[in-house]
Amino acid sequence: MRYTEVRVAGLRRRGGVLVYATVLMTVLMGIGVFAVDYGRVELAKTEAQAAADAAARYGAAGLKNTLLGQSAASSNALAIAMLNQLDGQSISSSQCVTETGYWDAQSKTFTANVAISSSNAVRVTISHTFGNGRLPLTFAPIFGSRNTQISKSAIAMVDVTSETFYAPAKGNLWLAGMPDGTVTKNLQPSNNWVWDTAGSAANRQSPQVVTNSALVTPGSSISFDGVQGSATYDGGNPLGADGNSGFLVCHGSTATNYTSALTKSDNGIANIRAPIGSLIAVFLDGNAPNTTSAPAALDFDSAASRDFQTLAPLLKQPFFVGNGRRDNGEVQQFVVPAGATRMFIGMMDAWQWNDNVGGFDVGGHVIHSLSTVK
Repeated sequence: MRYTEVRVAGLRRRGGVLVYATVLMTVLMGIGVFAVDYGRVELAKTEAQAAADAAARYGAAGLKNTLLGQSAASSNALAIAMLNQLDGQSISSSQCVTETGYWDAQSKTFTANVAISSSNAVRVTISHTFGNGRLPLTFAPIFGSRNTQISKSAIAMVDVTSETFYAPAKGNLWLAGMPDGTVTKNLQPSNNWVWDTAGSAANRQSPQVVTNSALVTPGSSISFDGVQGSATYDGGNPLGADGNSGFLVCHGSTATNYTSALTKSDNGIANIRAPIGSLIAVFLDGNAPNTTSAPAALDFDSAASRDFQTLAPLLKQPFFVGNGRRDNGEVQQFVVPAGATRMFIGMMDAWQWNDNVGGFDVGGHVIHSLSTVK
């Protein structure tokens, strides 16, 4: 009996250890799962903050760019936010909220939804809900919900120089920087009526010049916005700043074979292929452009070629501006080339700008400082 009792007692002790081990393993597994949950949340917070910081800065970069009265801050912010990952997936538009407003540096306060003309800052908030179409947190029910949410914000402030100028439809870019009375080269010799003459009088076709050194600073980036107005090259329906994308032309040619036409410069200024009626521009130094040879031509023959984020044209190399926005509403940047002191802006045509009608009001902006303030 005593031997039998000893064996039974041993079984009981071993059974107790098994119970304790099971409980301990459950606790350790719980701690491990909780650690995974905690790490996942903390990583998501870091990712959300990084995305908010980047989006706020890029949003602020587009704050002063307006089109049809709407700031590009939201488009810019979303474009950057969606490039970031959060909890293993790309950030969506519903997770990114952008507010424009005024940052008071003394009181360290942000006032949202003031007029864009008075705004100097952008606040971006990135949020994420665990379990919203993704794997939920295991221990979140302890705190009341499996759909735990995080939210991170950032505020960026910008200092911008702006100027508004008018780009006449009669503005022939190949007369830019040339003395009054200069006539453009007749790239259509069979058409004796094809001519344009430099000058600022009503019957002359020089393009609009911008000499503000704050805007035309080599190495800086200028953006264009608020493009309003319309123009026509043939007396037909007026066109917006993007021109007629179904009718691509070069200076001096409307042919479909542009290989030869693009090599033909005029007054030392390169050719370009772009939609007729579109807004175009060129940078010059202080010299008459015909004193040196022209660079290669730029070709904006496709929608993709006009949907660039940043463009760095050379001196005397005309470039497409359009409405200054990418297809997603993001602001396009144009890097001012070394040596530039002037920028000329006008309208794309194949020949004879003197019979064009209309023009565009255009805003130009250069950012001087951009900083995250909160």
